[in-house]
Amino acid sequence: MQQHASGFVVGLLNGGCVILAVALGLLALRAVVVSPPVMDQDYLLYSSPVLMLVVVAIEELVFRSFLVGWVSGKTTVTAGVLLSVAVDYLLHIPNGGQTVLTLVNSVLFSLSACLFYLRLGYGGALGFHYGWNPVQWTLLGFPMYGRTGGRWFTLEPVAAGWLTGAAYGPENSLITALVLAAGLALWFRKWW
Repeated sequence: MQQHASGFVVGLLNGGCVILAVALGLLALRAVVVSPPVMDQDYLLYSSPVLMLVVVAIEELVFRSFLVGWVSGKTTVTAGVLLSVAVDYLLHIPNGGQTVLTLVNSVLFSLSACLFYLRLGYGGALGFHYGWNPVQWTLLGFPMYGRTGGRWFTLEPVAAGWLTGAAYGPENSLITALVLAAGLALWFRKWW
């Protein structure tokens, strides 16, 4: 239990810092501006930290614990990770806004979560994913799959869609791909 708790904290801090780095990069490039909050009820519901924790906990049980953990035990770690990445992406397609960058970012995010799972267990993957979501939506007010919102303010995209992610949010942004790739390289180098 203690390993799951410490893994969760490490994952939480890493996930939150990664999306903060994306936000800082976009702000530095003046690709997003801070705007007043938009009170979209769907956005407020979907960005609830409690609801997000429940959804992320279920996703990580399926994507990492089952597809990486159990499948890896029956086949290989590589097969489990590849299956996890593929299923994670396919189940997020209904969120809309799919582009090549969405695919790339989904793969990089899933690989990161798999790495946290393999090194820190379920708690690490859960923390990484949960650190990302509330910081991205609840705290920073980035667009969420075509919904606009923000509880205190909104980070509104004003530059090209490939840079900011446009209405889909930073999960469709080139900056996110660069930050996730750099983080993945650093984590991989540290842990392997």
